[in-house]
Amino acid sequence: MKRPGSEPKQRAMSASRGRWGSGLAISATLLFVHNAAAEQATPTTVTPATPVASHAPRRTAPAPVATTRLRFDVNVEGGAGSRTSVASVLGLGRLRLGLLAMIEPTTPDASPLYVAIGPVFQANGVATASLGLEAELTHVTSGLWYQGTALVDLGTTEPAWAASIGWSIFGVALERHVEDDGSGPHAVTAVFGKLRAPLGIAWHSFR
Repeated sequence: MKRPGSEPKQRAMSASRGRWGSGLAISATLLFVHNAAAEQATPTTVTPATPVASHAPRRTAPAPVATTRLRFDVNVEGGAGSRTSVASVLGLGRLRLGLLAMIEPTTPDASPLYVAIGPVFQANGVATASLGLEAELTHVTSGLWYQGTALVDLGTTEPAWAASIGWSIFGVALERHVEDDGSGPHAVTAVFGKLRAPLGIAWHSFR
């Protein structure tokens, strides 16, 4: 049997419990949403992978190599000079046949080099005829050239030598011979100015 006035009290308590339950549910929902948002806002730190050292050998580009072309060479020279001991007029004629090495550089700013070597025949006013071997180096860009010549004078069978330097077709030569003028053999030094016709170089350069 219900007491008078008990029913309104029970309804009030039920309503109060409903309000507390709803408030707890709302609070729990808000806390869950807040935590989810915080997890999404927290940046994730990614540790970069440590690179693995490669033990494979590095391949280096091969160094450029100068190219060399071998050609047949012809060189003709003529000039005039004098003994250094006494004033005299001497003629000079020289012919060289041999090989020409045309060395192309590895860099565009370097000059090609021409190296020639071969047997040489010479005649001048000191020795009637001489045979020998001559080497020549030509710096193409500057036009400078150098010659070294080892000779044997056929008249006296004595050794002789010559050294020359020049530019383009012009040159100067210093020669040392052994001369026998009837008073016995003696050394003679002569200086010549000469013109040079490098036929082999000209032919192969302008082809």
